[in-house]
Amino acid sequence: MRKMLFIIFTDDDCKLNHALLYANDLKGKGHKVKIILEGVATKVVGKLDQVGNDYLKKLFSKALADNLIVGACAKASSGCQNPKISVSSIMEKKGIEMLNELNGHASISEYMEDGYELVIF
Repeated sequence: MRKMLFIIFTDDDCKLNHALLYANDLKGKGHKVKIILEGVATKVVGKLDQVGNDYLKKLFSKALADNLIVGACAKASSGCQNPKISVSSIMEKKGIEMLNELNGHASISEYMEDGYELVIF
């Protein structure tokens, strides 16, 4: 068994699909998997209900239901000082924790200290 921390920065549907597909697959095969949403990836939560995103929505919902998503960067979710693009309230509705241990940003040190390997998309 391996420990994998997926840090997802992208809002590209193809890359998101693959990141979530790989994370769900590894979890299903017994590996310990965690996901942190960073940067523009935080905006994905707001577009999941759009028509045409059914596959992405399914993969994201499975990752969320399996507690793979540990949270999202609080600074990025708040729009990085642009409140017009804030998705913080959507994150709260979905039950996604805002991570702010590193001056408003997510910290990965606890995962590194626990032996997690990084996978960055």
